[in-house]
Parts: sequence; C-alpha cells; structure tokens
Amino acid sequence: GGFSVEFGLEMLTHPDEHVRAWAVRLLGESESGRAAGSTRFRQLAESERSLVVLAQLACTARVLSPQSASEVVLRLVAN
Repeated sequence: GGFSVEFGLEMLTHPDEHVRAWAVRLLGESESGRAAGSTRFRQLAESERSLVVLAQLACTARVLSPQSASEVVLRLVAN
C-alpha cells in the first residue's frame, strides 16, 4: 500500500509535527485529498501551534479552491 486519503486524515492528529506537516502536503497533492482534507485544513489553521505545520498549510493553500484557500489563509492570519 501507499499513502491513502484515510491514512492522511488520520495522520493530521499525529503527535509529531513533521508527520502532520507531511500529511498536509501529501493530501494537498491529489484532488481527492484536497476535497477530504479541506475542513481539517481549516481547523488546523485555526488551532495548530507548530510553525512547521502552519507553514505547510500556507503552502498547500496555494493548490486549494479559491474558497477553501481564503478560509485557510484567514484562519492562519488569525492564529
């Protein structure tokens, strides 16, 4: 097996910040990952404390739909 959307969503709650950041990155690389992760990306942008994960969320926002990207970025700024 490889990386699946389900596994990626599960890894967004991993205790290691680098695992969470890679999960955001890999979910952002596929349409199904972006669709499944968009709600969690918004939640993470609001509550995440790790700068590593926040930086990856900002990078991943570039490939999200305009609506999802703006919601993530607004939450990043407020965080």
